[in-house]
Amino acid sequence: MKTLEECRAHIDDVFRQALPEEAVRPDAEGRRWFAYGSATLIVSVAPGFGAPFVSVVAPLLRDVAKTSALFEAINELNESAGIGCVYWADGVVVVKEKLVAETVTVEKLMPMIFVIGRVADSLDDVLRERFGGAPMFGSQPAALRLR
Repeated sequence: MKTLEECRAHIDDVFRQALPEEAVRPDAEGRRWFAYGSATLIVSVAPGFGAPFVSVVAPLLRDVAKTSALFEAINELNESAGIGCVYWADGVVVVKEKLVAETVTVEKLMPMIFVIGRVADSLDDVLRERFGGAPMFGSQPAALRLR
């Protein structure tokens, strides 16, 4: 099993295979930022239970009230989704997917980023209309635009 640092280096190599290096340099915390439509995606490598993982996280909305109707909607989304997990934590609605970092390839990671981007871009407005809240970011942070 690879260490966390070895996995981070592996993910760096995966991104270098897929995109120009200047487009995928990580920030100071090792995260990479992407924009897909109105959604912002954050890709990072973190320790996991047994092995480091790479996660694609799209915070959709902030200041969303905790209600049973919201949780029912999230459960329905998760039940029907083929990829990704939608959840609410401390007023924030998030879409997230993870893979074991050491087994990640370009063919696994890039489609996952695009699918989570598409899901997040379609859900943010729908959920805001139904449950309120505000966009997670007032304006999109500096990120590589995918769509």
